[in-house]
Order: sequence, then C-alpha cells, then structure tokens
Amino acid sequence: MGRFNKAYIKKLFIPDGKDKGQLDKMTRVTATATQLNQLSTGAYIGNVTGNVTGSVVGTASSNIDLSASTDVDSSNIILGGVGRISTGSYAGTALTVPSTADQNEGLYLRYSITGFSGSDFSGMYLRAEAATNAATAKSVYGAQIWGVNNAVTQTTGSLWGTISYAYIKGATAVTIANAYAIQAEISMDAGRTGNATITTEATPILSKILAGDLADDTKVHGMIIRAGDMDGDSATFGSAIKVVDDSATAGTCKFTNGLELAIGGTNALQILGTWTNFLDLPAAGTGFVVANELIPSAAPDATTVGADACLTVDVNGTPYYIALYDTLHA
Repeated sequence: MGRFNKAYIKKLFIPDGKDKGQLDKMTRVTATATQLNQLSTGAYIGNVTGNVTGSVVGTASSNIDLSASTDVDSSNIILGGVGRISTGSYAGTALTVPSTADQNEGLYLRYSITGFSGSDFSGMYLRAEAATNAATAKSVYGAQIWGVNNAVTQTTGSLWGTISYAYIKGATAVTIANAYAIQAEISMDAGRTGNATITTEATPILSKILAGDLADDTKVHGMIIRAGDMDGDSATFGSAIKVVDDSATAGTCKFTNGLELAIGGTNALQILGTWTNFLDLPAAGTGFVVANELIPSAAPDATTVGADACLTVDVNGTPYYIALYDTLHA
C-alpha cells in the first residue's frame, strides 16, 4: 500500500467517466502490485508505507525519491533490471548494477541536515555482529569495499578502494572541535571479568602489500602522507605522525617500541627535506638523554674526550652512548 502522486493515480485507477474529483479528497490509496506495476515498464513497488514521489522508471537511471516518506519499508522495492534493495534477512540479498549503467554512482545517498531532534547524526550505520559460537572458525567483517581493475588500462586514471573526507565546506567562519577523515579503533567493554585473548596480533590499522608482477616495485609504499593547501599557501602543519596517550581514559598507556622496523631494507631512515633539527629531545637527565655521562665532561682537547650529555643506545642488551655537545668546539 502507499500514497502516491494523484496525477498518476487518477489516470491509472479511476476509469473514464467516473468522478476523478473524489480522488482529491483521498489521503490514502490502496493499490495492488499489478496496478503499481503499470506506473512504468519494468518497475515494481509493493508493500510501501509512506509517500513515494518523483519518477519511477525501471532502468539504470531510475530515481525513487523517498524524501517525503514518513515510514518507508523498502523490503520489497525492486528496480526492474537493476536488482533488489531489501531490509529483510533473505540470504544473498544484493543490488546488482548492469554493465550498461551510465551513472557515476551505483548507490548514492545524500543528506542535508538542518536540525537534530535526537543525538548525533550518521549518514549510514552498519553493524555486523558475531552472536553465535558457529563463528569459531570464521571471520566477521563490518564491511568490504573493493575498487577493482579487471584487466583494463587506466593510463591517466587511478584505482581507489575507499576515499573518505572530513569536508569543511563553504567560506563562512566556523568552529569544529575535531575533524577526522577516518577513525579506526580496537575497542572493548569496560569492566570485563574475563580476558580477551589475541592469538596473533591486533591493530587499528593494518596496511598490507600483496604485490605481484610489477614493473617497478619501488612505486609501492606502506604509507604516504601528502600535505597541501587549497589556497596555495605555504602552511606549516603539526606532526606528520603523532602518538599520544588517550587523555579521555584513566591511567597512562605506553608502547614498548615507538617504531619497530622488523624488516630489512636499504635505509632505516631517509631524510630528503630541509629540517632545522635532526631530533627534538627532552632535557638532559630525562629518560635516555643522560647528563655528563662521559668522563671527563670538560670540552675535548688533545688528550681528553668529554661531553655535555649523551644518548643511551641499547645494542643487543649492552648500553652504548652517543656524545652530545652544547657548544661547537674548535
């Protein structure tokens, strides 16, 4: 059942010679699936509660505007020749776009929020939950998104798996507490009475390279951080990579290693840009920055080697020291 555009209903359901004016007094029209099918060739709408307006065409360019709907059950909306959108539990439910589709988006959802009657707004909420022990030997994915090149040439094009924006639009002055294009978390319930065991590893972000026959392997990088400015300004940003303790939780968390390179290569560190300092370290006497560790601590001369401070370096369990001087000596 549904409430539809009266112009369609008058033409479709009221026979010639009957009082079409009666329809203007109606606020709800009950229609059979056969009648609804006649709205356009190849399109079928059934079991819809609410308002459906706009064009209903069973082609790849179909538009079903549910913007005025109050309670739309899409479990039985079928776009002719395109596929099925379902809110039910039917296994294998899918929306398949034919290869002849001439639109830029397979699925396009756009919201313009002018007011909030509840809590924060989400354009889409997707949750896949393992709620049975039948998942013992199986994996659970919240979502899988693939950008696939299937044996075609993209000489000037790019291949993206996912692109995500935290987009600050317009020119009006605004204040935003935080902006994150992507937030990835490993999260747990507080107050657990039993331990969760990770048998191999866990990480909020797994950056993985599975290469094949590449013309130039050096074009592939584990991570690229590219900085720019929309107005062409020469901006100076904060830290390219920043690791901090979460101040929103109690306690103080630490890492065993700030950076672990458990793989071999040519250079452990390559610096090509111009930097003022090689390192910005805490004060002498703090952590691995040791004050006056080397004796004598006087300025070096022909017979002595001294240092104002030094760095402690662990080499296979043995401490070594790198001398530091706060004055350049002749």
